Amino acid sequence: MSAAPGAGGLLANVLSEARDLLSCEHAMVVFPPDQDGVTTTVALGPDGELRRHEGTDVRAIDHVACDAPLLLPRGTRDPEARSRLAGLGLRDAVVVPPSASAGISGALVVGDRLGDVRTFNRDDVLLLETVANHAGVALRNDELIGRLRHDALHDALTGLPNRTHLQRGVTAALADVAAGRAPGAAVMILDLDEFKEVNDTLGHHQGDALLIEVGARLTAAVGRAGSVSRLGGDEFAVLLPATADEDHVFAVARALVQALRQPVPLDGLWVEIGASVGIALAPEHATETAALLKSADLAMYDAKSSTGGVRLYDPDLHATSTRRLTLVSELRAALHDGSVVVHVQPKAEPASGRVVGVEALVRWEHPERGWVPPDDFVPVAERSGLLGVLTSRVLDASLRACAHWRASGLDLGIAVNLSTRSLQDPTLVDEVAELLLRHDVPADRLTLEVTESSVMADPGRAVGMLHQLRGLGVRLSIDDFGTGYSSLAYLQRLPVQEVKIDRSFISALGRGADDVAIVRAIVDLGRHLGLDVVAEGVEDQATWELLTSMGCHLVQGWHLARAMPMQELPGWLAVHQPARGHDGLPV
Repeated sequence: MSAAPGAGGLLANVLSEARDLLSCEHAMVVFPPDQDGVTTTVALGPDGELRRHEGTDVRAIDHVACDAPLLLPRGTRDPEARSRLAGLGLRDAVVVPPSASAGISGALVVGDRLGDVRTFNRDDVLLLETVANHAGVALRNDELIGRLRHDALHDALTGLPNRTHLQRGVTAALADVAAGRAPGAAVMILDLDEFKEVNDTLGHHQGDALLIEVGARLTAAVGRAGSVSRLGGDEFAVLLPATADEDHVFAVARALVQALRQPVPLDGLWVEIGASVGIALAPEHATETAALLKSADLAMYDAKSSTGGVRLYDPDLHATSTRRLTLVSELRAALHDGSVVVHVQPKAEPASGRVVGVEALVRWEHPERGWVPPDDFVPVAERSGLLGVLTSRVLDASLRACAHWRASGLDLGIAVNLSTRSLQDPTLVDEVAELLLRHDVPADRLTLEVTESSVMADPGRAVGMLHQLRGLGVRLSIDDFGTGYSSLAYLQRLPVQEVKIDRSFISALGRGADDVAIVRAIVDLGRHLGLDVVAEGVEDQATWELLTSMGCHLVQGWHLARAMPMQELPGWLAVHQPARGHDGLPV
């Protein structure tokens, strides 16, 4: 009949109805041969149960291949009819072939007439066709209901169980734990790293292909130990029922992460994908479905906010999560009401003391907490999807101020920091170009600072983005240089014009010869490569003088000036810019 052999109870009912209506001993369906030429026959046994038989008898295949209903009466002298009856093992039979309009994919066969009527006749053929038509409708409806039920519990893209299916599975697993039928259970929530960048860069079609591949890899890695679900977006879950072995759970989690480390071919590129995994155990961490899933989710976010990898739930995460959600809500409001502002810190030539530019530093004045450090709220912006808005506000405010200064006779450059995620934002180049045009600021007055770690996180993509930005005419700088991610030789591959020595080296200049040698080497090699070298974190006169003797191009730090609101800069310059010592140093 419809779909596949073994439609279960509905197929048994159809065959039982056919057998009763036509007063016969046998009723069966012969399904078309598969690619190996094997036909499947499903017959109704005397006990009302279905019997399945497979074979390659060409006469059985003929039943499916016939174009019209067949009447095979008892005692027929037709050789072909006698051959068909022999193939079926029946004395007489009626065969209704597959009918697309009736929704039938197998031939319906009844045989061995019972009762007073000696054999089947044409009326029986019409009756069996009617049964077949009714059965086709019923089977199509049953198939539709089954498909709807399946779709309600499975993800349309990957075919994996969905969140509803997972919740039912977790509930069943917890019931087994509560009843003592299982020693425990574990749930893992897995979130892909940098999936948004794949979607934004390569398109949703390639993003979908990646999700399908991830689902397949996770399923293979889990095997029979549990089940994999897709919760939506780039989040997946794994349920390990009937386990209380924490070591086993961690082994499975590590296998999941390892399975995703192999690059995935997408649109001619080999894309590397990572994952953050959170684990919650029952009954240790929760005994209810919602609580267990939330605990695993909190552990996942904890993993994602640090170094990734695998994290086990800790009760303290609830308080951390509440604080994080509160901070996200407050940051969103601050971006809307203007509480997030930009301060600037001057940069000067150490030999002359002349201020040539400033660095834009984002600040948040919280109504209750006061000034919130950037290290506290910028990571929150990254994780909550607010980083793009934050970056746009800083760029816009910086270039607006730069235009205002230029109009008043102050030709100062301004530097803006970009995060790793900003470097992977495909809209960044167009946004920078639009803002430069809107504020009528020459491109070389804007310096975009990126850290070594942000470049090395995805060198191929980062280098491409930097070349596009450089194509606009903006200056590029490597911030926190010397922290060990790359080398100056690598800078020859990057379209940068400047490096900023990490403040840890500058602050240690007065404490040891090794640090002096390192800074001197960076300044000398930077000059050799044609790069400006900036020292940040200069806090005393001795450090200023030492950097001047080394030939450092620019200095920045509290010894020159602390960060200040943008509107205060012209007044500060009016007071401090003319005041120079005999060596051009601030006095």
